[in-house]
Amino acid sequence: MENHEPKSGIFKRYRELTTSNKIAVWGVFAASICAITAIISVLDSPAPGNNHKVANENLNQTSKPSQKLLNRLLEQLDRKDVDISERDKIIEEWIKKYKELEQRLSQRAPDEKLALQAREQLANGNLDKAEELLQRSLEQNLKIAYEQNKKAAADAYELGSIKELKIEYREAQKYYLKATQLAPNNTLYLNDYGSILHDLGEYKKAIEFYEKALKSNINTFGKDHPKVAIRWNNIGAAWQALGEYKKAIEFFDLALKNNINTFGKDHPKVAIRWNNIGAAWKALGEHKKAIKFFDLALNSDINTFSKDHPKVAIRWKNIGMAWRALGEYKKAIEFYEMSLKVFRARLGDGHPSTKTVMDNLELVRMEMK
Repeated sequence: MENHEPKSGIFKRYRELTTSNKIAVWGVFAASICAITAIISVLDSPAPGNNHKVANENLNQTSKPSQKLLNRLLEQLDRKDVDISERDKIIEEWIKKYKELEQRLSQRAPDEKLALQAREQLANGNLDKAEELLQRSLEQNLKIAYEQNKKAAADAYELGSIKELKIEYREAQKYYLKATQLAPNNTLYLNDYGSILHDLGEYKKAIEFYEKALKSNINTFGKDHPKVAIRWNNIGAAWQALGEYKKAIEFFDLALKNNINTFGKDHPKVAIRWNNIGAAWKALGEHKKAIKFFDLALNSDINTFSKDHPKVAIRWKNIGMAWRALGEYKKAIEFYEMSLKVFRARLGDGHPSTKTVMDNLELVRMEMK
């Protein structure tokens, strides 16, 4: 029969030793076994006095490590060339950790079957199988925790919505924040928390959460999705509220290009983006640029709704305001009058929008005198 060399490095080294050295090795091995036995006896014996009495009693309820595990430990110490003077301390700490682990596993609830099975495998000296069972237990519990968090996040979000309906914005903010903490990748929660911060005047913090919502939507849908345009628009609105109009225009323009690619130029969302850019240019004092974008929004809305729609009246009013800022009062009056005609026909003289245009007309006429 052909002789096979052992593959293990331990046995190979052992075969290469002289007889006297082999005797010495067996002496060390025997001493280690004696040390382990002595340590187990110490750990199993009641501690003198009252200190850590409960802990010791609990540890005593656990079983001793199997010989299989002890042999595995000694082999690992040998492979690592651990000095004999340090072995007793390492073995003592190892046995203590073993007993603590078995104790914790034995205290798991009866329905935690995988953890209890892991304890049995540990007692049988099968660390690999115990690890496998605990890994499965972890995956199951993470899934349960995720589902529980998902439901709790939905509850928090709905409570935030109720508080918002009650005009209790600070309370709504707390619940929306909790929803984002429980479900940090939910774009709706991130965006609406940003929105409530925006309403409360916390614009920089709002931008932080709008950007998180934007990143989530881009990862999910890509940059060409309409939801991404909404996030860019919201970020632009927050920068506008901070007086950072050029930054606002940058994000409004991204939203505009996205919506044109998706819907074409004659769409209400596209008109809104043009109007927002116009408002930002107007705030910068660039009134002719503002008129250019207000006019684009006007033409889009006329094509979508017709000339007698309130949205068209809003565009005429905005163009009138820009001409007034330029001192072009006749042009301003022309657009105000077209706006007023629609508001009166559709909303009546008592509506705030109608009253605003009437007041603006009166002021322009006074300025012309």
